[in-house]
Amino acid sequence: MNAILGTKSSFDIIHYSPEASQLALQTARNLFQYFGADAQITNSTRNVESVSAASKHALGNVISLGIGSNTSTSLCAHCPVRVSSDQVTLRDETGHHRLYIADGDGLAAIFLRPLDRERLELVIWGVDPDSLATAARFVPMLTGVGQPDFLILTKTTKLKGLEGVLAMGFFDSQWNISKASFLA
Repeated sequence: MNAILGTKSSFDIIHYSPEASQLALQTARNLFQYFGADAQITNSTRNVESVSAASKHALGNVISLGIGSNTSTSLCAHCPVRVSSDQVTLRDETGHHRLYIADGDGLAAIFLRPLDRERLELVIWGVDPDSLATAARFVPMLTGVGQPDFLILTKTTKLKGLEGVLAMGFFDSQWNISKASFLA
């Protein structure tokens, strides 16, 4: 996930719901404080079409924050991680789909997706605002520290640590989930 920090320009931080705006601001503030990185925050709840068009022409990496069905859609047809209103679907290395559905413990995900011109999108998603805040804790803030390319979490991750993680791992060079990944 550290690859998101290697942007060629400023970050484009897009939040897809009003509840995510505070976390977008916090993310921009942390990127500036720890890396001196510039970021532009965009509210996509007003005009989704112009946000999509603007991000296509941007030079830097994108960080998207969404809650439930209010999130970015993937431009990557073969991306192995998909989110919807209350679930996350992973396509594992064998091509089988694993479905994680929100329950009382919430559900959150943070993962990378490829964009055009060798850019990356870091998607931070939660089924509700509390779950989104859980996922946002995993935005990389240190360079050189290994961190998985994707994490599927519950709210209990804050208390249980790794025991609250449903899945985590890395993508291979073709953006498939590697065989060494953990999928519960």
